[in-house]
Amino acid sequence: MPPVAPPAPPVAEVAPVAEVAPVVDSIPPVAPPVPRVAEVAPPVAGPLIDSEVAGNGGRLGDQLIGSGLVTVAQLNKALVRQRESGGRLGEVLVAMGALSEQSLAHALAAFFGTGVANLRRDKPDPTVLPLLKEDAARRYMAIPIRLEDDVLQIAVAEPTDELRDVLARESNYKVRLLIAPLSDIHWAIDN
Repeated sequence: MPPVAPPAPPVAEVAPVAEVAPVVDSIPPVAPPVPRVAEVAPPVAGPLIDSEVAGNGGRLGDQLIGSGLVTVAQLNKALVRQRESGGRLGEVLVAMGALSEQSLAHALAAFFGTGVANLRRDKPDPTVLPLLKEDAARRYMAIPIRLEDDVLQIAVAEPTDELRDVLARESNYKVRLLIAPLSDIHWAIDN
């Protein structure tokens, strides 16, 4: 018969640990979240892409700082102004003089994964201008550029899925959006 193990010693009572209040003063304050301006579009084949895509979580302000177009101080000042008076972040930065319209257009194109339309150099095809009525072009600040493979390419200041869908209904074409400075869109519509 195998040997039997001796009984275990009795368990000692453990004194309760005193409750410790959390130290709140040592936690640094958290900055308020930066408002989302837009979603980032992954690139697709071809020189132009639709603005419709799920975002990757990036923020325009982060991209502008990362590319050296604005400083952290300029971005923070613009975000304060944006909260106070509304508007789009890029427009606020341009109004502050922190960014040119052309720099903003290129940054937005990179952010959205689309192209930039140079409306002053490359005139829109006159045969596609009637595809979007002038009142709609003014209302949405959009100018048709060309029709390629039954896809109407339209320049806008800031592409959104909603705007693309509206312009598709207005024009009765599938639409691809390009970025152009707002002043160039005004100029193209007026000329």
